[in-house]
Amino acid sequence: MRADGTIGNALYGNPDGHGKRSRAASLALRGRSMVSKKVATSGFERSASMAFKTITVKTENEQQMIDITQQVRLVVRESGVKSGVCRIFIPHTTAAVTINENADPNVRRDILTRLEQVAPSDGTYLHTEGNSHAHIKSSLVGSSVSVFVEAGQLVLGTWQSVFLCDFDGPRTRNVMVRVSDG
Repeated sequence: MRADGTIGNALYGNPDGHGKRSRAASLALRGRSMVSKKVATSGFERSASMAFKTITVKTENEQQMIDITQQVRLVVRESGVKSGVCRIFIPHTTAAVTINENADPNVRRDILTRLEQVAPSDGTYLHTEGNSHAHIKSSLVGSSVSVFVEAGQLVLGTWQSVFLCDFDGPRTRNVMVRVSDG
């Protein structure tokens, strides 16, 4: 995060660009996965009616969906909020966050496959960094979700989980979680 509170090139450690690898390297790394074991969290900020925490996730493949539900549940538990809303936001233009089924891994595969059909990684685009497909997929899926909190727990359906969707990995991604009373 920059001193002015914004997030951008500083995330990638390259002040002149987005830290993007070459198109050839990107194509060589292409793969799809659905798990990542490297998850961390930042310091916890809490007030009487709100808590904020950043979850850091290291993705391993170019396109993958990672279940971050347990990390979000931990933030809710640490917040002490009993009834309210949990907002999950991703400050990246080539990644997204969504809620979907966690029971059958084929659902995640199907989502990634269909998004690849809509915006192919090897498609022709005007954007010269070679990741337009990731920007399109991110826009289609979305950068935030909200989940109710009741009795200090996320209110999710039986088969639902919160997923970080990375369409331009592998990278280190930040997921911001805010839990508010009310």
